[in-house]
Amino acid sequence: MRAETAKAPRPRLRGLDALRGVAASAVVFFHYTYSFPRVTGRAFDVGFVASAGHYGVDLFFIISGFVIFMTLEKSRRAYDFVGARVARIYPAYLASLLLTAAVVGLSSLPVLRPTLAQFLANVPMVPQVFGQEVVDGVYWTLAYEAGFYLFAATVIWCCGLERIERVCAVWLAATLLLRFEPFVLWHYPYLLHMIRLTTTGSFAMLFIIGIMLYRICRGQARPLTYLVLAAALAPTFAGPLTFVHPMSGWGYFLLIASCAALVWLAGSDRLPLKPLAPLIFLGDISYSLYLLHESIGWVLMNRLLALGVGPMTTLVVAIAFAVALAFAMNRLVERPGQRVVRALFARYRGRIIGDVWPITTEKPLAGD
Repeated sequence: MRAETAKAPRPRLRGLDALRGVAASAVVFFHYTYSFPRVTGRAFDVGFVASAGHYGVDLFFIISGFVIFMTLEKSRRAYDFVGARVARIYPAYLASLLLTAAVVGLSSLPVLRPTLAQFLANVPMVPQVFGQEVVDGVYWTLAYEAGFYLFAATVIWCCGLERIERVCAVWLAATLLLRFEPFVLWHYPYLLHMIRLTTTGSFAMLFIIGIMLYRICRGQARPLTYLVLAAALAPTFAGPLTFVHPMSGWGYFLLIASCAALVWLAGSDRLPLKPLAPLIFLGDISYSLYLLHESIGWVLMNRLLALGVGPMTTLVVAIAFAVALAFAMNRLVERPGQRVVRALFARYRGRIIGDVWPITTEKPLAGD
């Protein structure tokens, strides 16, 4: 593939949007049926508990690996990649942070209410660096996403994309060492935590799976691609990275392998799209839905239950409200915000690249 081909716009892979819809739905059901009664102390019996729904995050991370490598191929310079990522994630995040803090601050659920220091530490998206907790429980994944973006920008800046398999092999080995044998850093828990955040910790294997799947779907695979993919899948036999929902090593391997197969089908444009239209819609608003549903949904659910509304009706109303709120955020903030931030980055591109972000040579794209 020539550089011109790599830069040419490709049709949007709507199958990936459908998978985002699946992942977002799983996480919403998990937080509403499993986490809500445990955090608030409210009885909430709807006849089922979606305790396995938190594995939607694993699917999100695999999709992220796939999509970020796609973005990297369009970015000749690290500045362009960073601009695209900031435009994609920050406007909706900042608006959601402000709205969530306001809603929970006025609610009758003090367990959710953030302090001013906590709120301010969440503004740069990495409150852990400042020793603070996230304002909303779902924000914990954003620090790992930010670590992945840092890694990706470093790769395009220093290495180019043709060496991505070798880079990912070293990255995977380092993160596995930190997961299973961090003996050197046992006495430095803060340092260990920061290193895990910047290297995406044990979740690196999921991002790497997504990257290798992109190489395969784009016809860029080589024998090392499949070896790195197998190496990234192998640690799943050790079991889940979180222990909310008990699962054997074999079970977790089959789950992640199934997620990888679905991403490969979507990335190869092999999924039937017409039956997946509702999921594609949810995928389009999945980022806003992910950011907004948890704490705000819990406040609404707590209020409805206090008014005597039944659990199942409460669940349906909360899900409908979360989807409507996410749709509004997507249309009124997320999309317009992306355009504004992209325009700002484009405006200052020449000055910043020339004065602050110098790169002496263009790095090769994956297909160059």
